[in-house]
Amino acid sequence: APIDMRRALYLTAPRTYIDEVRSLPDDWSRVLIVGHNPTIESLVNLWTDEEHEFPTAGVAAWHWDIESWREVSLDARPELLALWRP
Repeated sequence: APIDMRRALYLTAPRTYIDEVRSLPDDWSRVLIVGHNPTIESLVNLWTDEEHEFPTAGVAAWHWDIESWREVSLDARPELLALWRP
């Protein structure tokens, strides 16, 4: 799969991550986003309505019941499939 490095995701706000995801091609059914805290932890907490400690090398797996990446938002509530902490 292609790797697309985006400097815009380094030390930014959750909204920037959402904007980047919303711009993805709809023929992509899966994506892996590697990012930094505190932004990733903020997204996990926003989407679960819970406080989670999300350490370095943590992984969150989500399922979105959507037809287009454009439907991803800060207010959406995807299904958290797994949360792994080293």
